[in-house]
Amino acid sequence: MPTIDDCKRNAERCLRWADEAANNEQRDTLLEIAGLWTQMELCADPNKVEGGSPGRKVFRDANGVAQAAGSEDQHNEGTTMAHASSQVAATIPADNPERDFTLVRSDSANLPHIGLVGDTYTILVSGKDTAGRYCLIDMHIPPGGGPPPHRHDFEEMFSILEGEIEATFRGRKTIIRSGDTVNIPANAPHQFQNKSEQPARLLCLCSPAGQEEFFKEVGVSVATRTTPPTPLDEDAEAAFIAKVKALAPKYRTTLLPPQAGG
Repeated sequence: MPTIDDCKRNAERCLRWADEAANNEQRDTLLEIAGLWTQMELCADPNKVEGGSPGRKVFRDANGVAQAAGSEDQHNEGTTMAHASSQVAATIPADNPERDFTLVRSDSANLPHIGLVGDTYTILVSGKDTAGRYCLIDMHIPPGGGPPPHRHDFEEMFSILEGEIEATFRGRKTIIRSGDTVNIPANAPHQFQNKSEQPARLLCLCSPAGQEEFFKEVGVSVATRTTPPTPLDEDAEAAFIAKVKALAPKYRTTLLPPQAGG
């Protein structure tokens, strides 16, 4: 079994290599390994007496320095705190200066405005901005608008900014109004519709990201945040539905029949 010094030395090597990693994936992997070596260091022979009065146990702090504990409770508490501290230090990556903060304005002509199923979706923050962690979409839903029943393997949250929508979740219908926020668990059947006479506006956050790329593949580019897409004729609508069904699995999404609207 590795000694305490072996564990400490290997953890330090991994941290040094993480600083020199070529990409984020390598750095995160090395940091995780460093954390495991740190845990092994703190767990290695914790009851060993390293001098002092008999029965006064010695443990290693976060820096590997031997510390005498006056009692079993103090020993356990100190070891746990040092362990937790080392884990945090080892698993939180360093700042990545290559990533910058993102500032957007919803009405900017430079943003992707996507027309889809009669709605208009503006992609505010994409997975490219968040390292794939989430995306944020500004949705303009006109009266009668909203997607058909579906489900997908990622979390989805809506915050209603203006108007109201009718959300159907596993068959249960709820009116979601301005100021409300609702989270849809991954894989749950759902849909939403604007059954009022006024447009609705909502922010949609999907985690992890990917939904925005689906919208870009199946939708059409429009001029502004509220520009509606051109209505489809019968042949164009059939082609659109076929395209959505073909691409949905790529984006971990399943379309559902109307009777399964949640």
